Amino acid sequence: MAFLKSLFGKKDPLVAMGKAVQQSNWAEAISYVDEIDPEQLAGEQREEFARMRMQAGDELAKYNLAEAEACRNAGDEERAAEHYQIALEVAGSDELRQQAQEALEAGSQGGQSAARAPASNCSTCQPQAKPLAPEEMDLPDDETRLELLLSGLSEELAEGYRNMPEEFISGLLLAHGGEEDRALETWEGMADGDRSGIYWLERGGAEARLDRNREAIASLEQAVEREPDLAPAWALLADLLRDEGDLKRARKRLTSMREAGITLGFTFGRLAQIEAGEGNSQQALELALQAIQHPDVDGDTMVLCAYLLEAAERLDEAEALLARLPGVGGCGGGGHVHPLLAEFWLRHDKELDRALEAFKGAIRQQPDNLRWNMRVAQTYLARGWKKEGLQDLKRLLQHPELPAQLREDGEAWLARYSD
Repeated sequence: MAFLKSLFGKKDPLVAMGKAVQQSNWAEAISYVDEIDPEQLAGEQREEFARMRMQAGDELAKYNLAEAEACRNAGDEERAAEHYQIALEVAGSDELRQQAQEALEAGSQGGQSAARAPASNCSTCQPQAKPLAPEEMDLPDDETRLELLLSGLSEELAEGYRNMPEEFISGLLLAHGGEEDRALETWEGMADGDRSGIYWLERGGAEARLDRNREAIASLEQAVEREPDLAPAWALLADLLRDEGDLKRARKRLTSMREAGITLGFTFGRLAQIEAGEGNSQQALELALQAIQHPDVDGDTMVLCAYLLEAAERLDEAEALLARLPGVGGCGGGGHVHPLLAEFWLRHDKELDRALEAFKGAIRQQPDNLRWNMRVAQTYLARGWKKEGLQDLKRLLQHPELPAQLREDGEAWLARYSD
């Protein structure tokens, strides 16, 4: 639920953008662009930002070009123009911007455009066009930013947002641009009649990001009371209650969601996470297995379910589930293999060549995450490349910022493979 993450997540925008790109959440990735000042980035980070902006913008542009063409074919020229405009503003490559521009001009002249989004290419292969430098990028205007925020919602809910007063929309863009305090001030002047479930949902999300959890919970209670079908409000409320340690109320809310059939993948998943945290592995596994049957299951629940299956020695099922996670990497070797699947292979001494390429791909995506460097060294050792593996492992163990758990893991491998 990318939109829920946007409501709740307070994180380094460059890291968050990288995670969104890794998970192919293109609209979410683009939504972080305004929060990042390229001039404040180091050289490698600046290049990575430009690459991610190019990739996310082009993928989102392709989606909007396809949607626009479908709308145009259905005779809805107004909606087609909206999609073409979004494609024009978010595209990173000259080719896609030109296609969107030509399609817009064709529509304004009453003609039909033959512009089509090209087939999606491997994201880490040589791009079709040179990426724009960050200072050359056209950042989305307010209308486009709104549509990007709404792109992960159902059409019905998105329309509800569009029908909110202008005062609410102004605050919404502030809130999702990192200015939650100003957003709350903007919303204070709204009439009581305009304070719908959507209003209380967004207010609760802003309060949660400001760590005002009690106020956030009260706002979200208002949201679900006014609009019982407002799934994001239920979900965020359940997460906040759980994070506050109020597991009784969290279970109650999640059970109500389950009984009402609201976002069942999320609901079963959060119940599974609560049970796992309480040490009830069997019950957690049963709930997680129900969660993965639903399309709205999130990645965290899939990973939890895979780990529980592995602990229960249901290895084929665990591996198949990890294979459903979106991968990273290039066209060959470990391309499109999630690093968690690669870790599973490493634990079970299989597919080590593909695992190695996946870990190297993860390093390219997260160069500051020493976990993947550790996995590369361990894979070298597992492959029998003792000299390279021990050399890398010893260097990592001297790193002052190596997390304690990784250090313990690395020392165990060093003891196992040292003469």
